[in-house]
Amino acid sequence: MGDDVQRDAARARPEAEPAWRVIRTEVVALSDADLAEIHDLRTRTGYAEVLRGFAHAGRWMIGIALVDTAWRGCGIGKALVAAIVEDARAACVASFAAGVIVTRERSLAFWAREGFTTEVVRLERRI
Repeated sequence: MGDDVQRDAARARPEAEPAWRVIRTEVVALSDADLAEIHDLRTRTGYAEVLRGFAHAGRWMIGIALVDTAWRGCGIGKALVAAIVEDARAACVASFAAGVIVTRERSLAFWAREGFTTEVVRLERRI
């Protein structure tokens, strides 16, 4: 995946209805405190991780995007993706990838609405 893969985290939280504030945090090395905060974020409103330089320098990958079930349908996922796309455009990124479990139809529908298309299907066999 290259020598300079970097990981970013972004989270969303309600600031003033109906707007959502997206907070970006670049993570270089994760401490125990960082991991605790990430765990907390994952159990609350919204969270996404972006791998910059995935496969090549001009590609980013949204490795995970989570929205608390109580807040789904309120625009948090859309706000997270919009913030990531804004950063990618500023960095002249050529393309995105997103990791999605194919059995999650609602997730697939969300990513399709956000302009993502199916390009590769990876098959896996567990032994």
